[in-house]
Amino acid sequence: MTLNVETINRIIELGAKAEIVAEDAFAQHVAINGKVTAIQKIVSRRRHLFMSRVGFIAYLNSEKSGKEPGAIFVNDQSVYADLNYMGEVPQVANLPLTFAEEYAGLCTIIQGVSQKVLWREMLTRLSGCIDNGLLVQVSNLNIRQESGSNVKIEHLGLEQQKTDKGVRIAVDDQNGKGSLVAELDTKWTWTGRIWEAFEQTFSIELTMEVDISSGPLRFIFHPKRLETVKREARLALVEEIKNQISGERFAVYEGTHSGGSE
Repeated sequence: MTLNVETINRIIELGAKAEIVAEDAFAQHVAINGKVTAIQKIVSRRRHLFMSRVGFIAYLNSEKSGKEPGAIFVNDQSVYADLNYMGEVPQVANLPLTFAEEYAGLCTIIQGVSQKVLWREMLTRLSGCIDNGLLVQVSNLNIRQESGSNVKIEHLGLEQQKTDKGVRIAVDDQNGKGSLVAELDTKWTWTGRIWEAFEQTFSIELTMEVDISSGPLRFIFHPKRLETVKREARLALVEEIKNQISGERFAVYEGTHSGGSE
């Protein structure tokens, strides 16, 4: 049975003898006329938000994080540490995981972009992540679609291998001067970080599609095994955190805490 402080005080006023016999983080255990009961403490929930993995790990390895057994959960949005996993009142530390700029750039071209946007992404967020040959090809692409012009896209490849090596884009000149032709490779590889807080890089194979269904040329990059690579990244982050945590106090998992990522 657990009693609150007011009830214990009333019992003492009625002549009962009370003595504290034990105490923990959540309650005082009091003997009243020889019978032990517990007085609940009001324990506020501690929530710690960290902006860097270095600070997050340093806190978990310090005495300030406590001594009780804890659990750490890694998912795409955060690294969530429950500092006293078996305790009644959760004490938590959270490291939000923001996507690295190069991964954000990848997500943009996966959705499909114009030639101008692709060129800008290759010069900024995707710089060094995809072979510069793509930037050269995009920069040299000088096809302007006039209203009513006929655009043709041919896939280039080896018949016997059933694979595309690239595409040829042809735009008929309305003035009767023939066709403007450009050839582009379609197979590319992106290599970069997934999250700002995790320096390890991963590679994702991309197939570029040139879409003309809605007017101006649009470049869509289809990733191969994207979810598999993201899971590999989560598991790698789990292992890195395990290696950086001192002692055996924390268990580290890939997953989401039932209380949510705060």
